[in-house]
Amino acid sequence: MKQKFRQSGFTIIEILTSITLLAILLMIAVPSIHDTIVKNRLKGAIEQFRADIQYARSESIKTNQPITVSFTTGEQWCYGISTNGGCTCNTGNSCLKSFDNAEFKDISMTTTHFENLNGKSYVTMNPTNIISSEGKIIFSSQKSGSITADLNIVGRIHLCSNDLSSYPDCVN
Repeated sequence: MKQKFRQSGFTIIEILTSITLLAILLMIAVPSIHDTIVKNRLKGAIEQFRADIQYARSESIKTNQPITVSFTTGEQWCYGISTNGGCTCNTGNSCLKSFDNAEFKDISMTTTHFENLNGKSYVTMNPTNIISSEGKIIFSSQKSGSITADLNIVGRIHLCSNDLSSYPDCVN
C-alpha cells in the first residue's frame, strides 16, 4: 500500500493575505503611535518646566535672594535659571540651571504677560514668595494640541489643557 504524504506549510495566497492584513494594521497604528509620542513629549516638557519653576522658588527662599527665569520662545525654545538675570541658553556658566528643546522635537513654547527685556521674557522669584509678574507659558504641538502653565503672583503653577484629557480644561 502506498502512503500519501501531506505537505505542510502555507500557500502563496495565505502568505500574501497575511502580509496585506499586516500592512493595513500598520497603516492604522503608526499615526496613532506617533501622536502618542508627541503627546508624551508635550507632557514631558511641561512637567520638566513645572519642576524647574518649583526649583527656582525654593532656591530663592533658600538663598534669600531673587532668582530669575529667562525664556527664549519659539521652535528653538529654552529657559535658564539664574541669580543675576543674565542667563540665556548660550551662557551655561551664568545659569544655575538651563533647559532647552533638544529632547522635545515638534514642541514649541510661547509666553504671555511676563516682563520683557531685550526681546526675552522673564520672571523673577523673590524670597518673600511673590514673583515679579504673573503669566502663562504654553507648550504646544501642531498635531497634538497644547498645555498651559499658569504662573500666579505667589509663584504657584497651575497646568491645564483643552486638548489632553490628563489635565483639567483651561478656563479663560
